[in-house]
Amino acid sequence: MNPSAVKWPGDFLLPSYSCRRGRMYMCVNIISSTKIFDTGRNFTHKMKNAARKFFTLSYALITSEWKAVTVIILASLLQAFAVNYFTLHYRFPDLGVSGIAVLTNYAFGISPNWVILTGNIILMIWAWRDLNLHFLGLTLISIFTFSAGLSIFALYPLSLPDDKFMATVITGLIKGFAGGMMFNVGGSSGGTDIIAAALRRRYGIEVGQFSIFINL
Repeated sequence: MNPSAVKWPGDFLLPSYSCRRGRMYMCVNIISSTKIFDTGRNFTHKMKNAARKFFTLSYALITSEWKAVTVIILASLLQAFAVNYFTLHYRFPDLGVSGIAVLTNYAFGISPNWVILTGNIILMIWAWRDLNLHFLGLTLISIFTFSAGLSIFALYPLSLPDDKFMATVITGLIKGFAGGMMFNVGGSSGGTDIIAAALRRRYGIEVGQFSIFINL
């Protein structure tokens, strides 16, 4: 190899092989380290711009839709109350991402907060192109408020009766009421609601039909 072919001191030499007329010839692929560093700087710059836009949009949503944000926060806290004091206490099953979270808690002792938060963020990354900013913003607020509520309520245990039937009825009423509050202002609690909204936008599948199918 001609040493003069290397123009930059920091270049990386990556050997590769090609077969020509039955003989193996060494080829040298020169990749400039400056390009690698430029790519890293561009990626960091894009991530900073994306974060700046996200916080700007979140601030605009909170200031312009403060009534909807208040409703979402209250409804998320209600759901967190029901899950912490009834679903987890009586070891009830649940639906969607929350169902996976409580099952992993029962089986492995994993905190449902992390499962709910991680699962919903993955779903939102998958579906963000098909959802409007209003729905995304309110759903994000709901997810973080719900996870925070679980952590807070877990610090204050309650003495509850052993009547599982009444606990089931109360849980259903609280979670149903909270879910209605969220949908009334155009938000959701995340989980399968994100999938349903994305599929409706992509393929015209109604939310009710999807919810019945996935919950079966």
